[in-house]
Amino acid sequence: MAIGFALLCLTFLSAIPALRELYLASRLGEVTLAGGWTYLTLTIVLVQAGMAAMMMIMRDWSTAWLAALTTTCVTAWWAIAVALFTFAPADHGLIQYLGLVDPLLQGTALWWSFLMVCLNLLMAYGAGRFAVRWASSARGLALPHSGECQSGQTHRPDKA
Repeated sequence: MAIGFALLCLTFLSAIPALRELYLASRLGEVTLAGGWTYLTLTIVLVQAGMAAMMMIMRDWSTAWLAALTTTCVTAWWAIAVALFTFAPADHGLIQYLGLVDPLLQGTALWWSFLMVCLNLLMAYGAGRFAVRWASSARGLALPHSGECQSGQTHRPDKA
């Protein structure tokens, strides 16, 4: 439940610039003025929000693992954006499609994308670690810290 709530908070945080852009475009009366990056970001937000909702409904280690994988894919998309804003020229077709031709917007998008990479990477790591621990404890694979197995015998990896 905590991982799902954290993923939902991260999702809403990543939606802030896109929602702001849509709000400003709607005040001008032209939602089509919003850049392509707005719709791409909202698509990513919908995927993450669906994953967070699924985690809150289906509480199982496999959904935590799926959240880790989904968040890793989202992290990869944000990392591609960082690479694009860092190395691509301003007249690149994808940058023009996203509507980020202005160098000021590109710089802001670069740092926002980098922040999203860092936060999503932490989320993916946390969800993955949580899923692995939950799965191993659910299968009974977790060994006590004293070195004894559940049968009471001492665990010795050198003897078969």
